[in-house]
Amino acid sequence: MFAVGQWSAVMQHARVETRLNRVIAAFCDLERFPPTVNDVTLTTTLARYVQGEFRAWNVDAEHNRSMDDVKKLEGKAVKPDIIAHRRRRTSNLLVIEAKKSTNVRGVAEARRRLEVFHLDPQYPYRHCAFLTLRFDEDDQPKCSVEWFCCAGRRG
Repeated sequence: MFAVGQWSAVMQHARVETRLNRVIAAFCDLERFPPTVNDVTLTTTLARYVQGEFRAWNVDAEHNRSMDDVKKLEGKAVKPDIIAHRRRRTSNLLVIEAKKSTNVRGVAEARRRLEVFHLDPQYPYRHCAFLTLRFDEDDQPKCSVEWFCCAGRRG
């Protein structure tokens, strides 16, 4: 069974996952892009959908700040694709990395970043999601989600 804190984390993760699934469904249903579209265009558009589901949070795309400093992981400057957070505070709800399935190098780097974001105490993201975007012949995106957090590990 779960301890009280773990149960709260499990429930919160379930809510975040449900909301992100709604974001993905709306994005994939309503948006059309050519398969050659840039990842930044996709994530900037997706961020607008994330903001609609996480209204109480600030949602930013390509946000590279941690307070007044440049956000760094393992000594390298980084810009997560999308974050839901409280600006100028250390309250970080969700970090999303999203890559097209054809961007093999980007996929590997993004997964690694999420693993580090999840474990790095400097950036306490409670939920870390990796989205893989694929396109079919009608230019409709298809998304799959991989979570890099365990609801019982983080609250």
